[in-house]
Amino acid sequence: DLGRTLDQMLVEEIAPRALRDVVLLDHLTVHWQRALDLFEIILEKWPQTLEKLGRIDLAARRNRLLDRVAARWRAVPPERFVCAAGITTSAPAIARLLRVVAGLPQGQVVLPGVDLAMADEEWAMLGPFPADPVSGRRKRSLETHPQFHLKLLIDRMGVQRGEFESWRVATELDAPPARSKAIASAMMPAERTTLWSDLPAGERRLAGVRVLEVATPAEEAQGIALALREALEEPGRTAALVTPDRALAKRVAAHCARWGIAIDDSAGSALSILPPGTLLLALAEAAAQSFAPMALLALLKHPLVRAGEARIGWLEQVRSLDLALRGPRPPAGLAGVTAHLADPEGYDARTRG
Repeated sequence: DLGRTLDQMLVEEIAPRALRDVVLLDHLTVHWQRALDLFEIILEKWPQTLEKLGRIDLAARRNRLLDRVAARWRAVPPERFVCAAGITTSAPAIARLLRVVAGLPQGQVVLPGVDLAMADEEWAMLGPFPADPVSGRRKRSLETHPQFHLKLLIDRMGVQRGEFESWRVATELDAPPARSKAIASAMMPAERTTLWSDLPAGERRLAGVRVLEVATPAEEAQGIALALREALEEPGRTAALVTPDRALAKRVAAHCARWGIAIDDSAGSALSILPPGTLLLALAEAAAQSFAPMALLALLKHPLVRAGEARIGWLEQVRSLDLALRGPRPPAGLAGVTAHLADPEGYDARTRG
């Protein structure tokens, strides 16, 4: 958690020492100080460690590389077409680079999902807000709003939302415009929810949208899998599940597999659960434990260590090695295992027993 916090602060170009200058309400000061004590490793020890090693953080390196690209393109614009598309992160270094791309003779920036129809008053309510000149505090931004990070990115680029144009490309798979308007209306800031009653019917219509209430994650996955199966039973119809919840996606895929439906998961599978990944992890674990018996045997039993027809004989030898390594732990390293096996009395007694 400390590492992720540090990376996020560096991405946002906020010095870790700035945590000490945060202005809080009186009743939160004690709790903040306790939390701040946990960050001392970030505030003091980690920068000192990096300085001794002559290194910089990965996030800081990325910021420098992005700024270097921006400076080079600003000085010598590329002759070819440059397009930055699909970017939603609002990191300052990214925003500076996008600003340069937008200003190139053949540059183009395409941001996904910017709501150009949102009222200017509502857009301004998202934040971020300037600090109060007296107290120094800032009004809290609506960071959970789906448009907030896009607005922050646009603000950091130094451009106005009105400078963007709609990419008018539609397909038969797009949602109806009325549904998009209804969803946008549902996400209004709290100060504007009183306007819901005045919305025209076209901006409140959610035709075709179904709501499923379930008690457990298992029921949720089963319900989604049934909906996918129902859609696929109609010839020519397609269906997709869009979710950031990887556990839910795996449960739905498992249900569909029971019905012979192969799911094309665009997120792929984690390397750590695939055979090559588990082999690398087993090798790393064995090396970290100086080839202790348990870690060594787990490595040797891995399916990719010895495959094919010779695997049965290989596993027999591994079982013999398992018997030979039982008892007192041999010295560390492969040399220790070799010396342990070279002891004829101990080895023969264990393998015969």
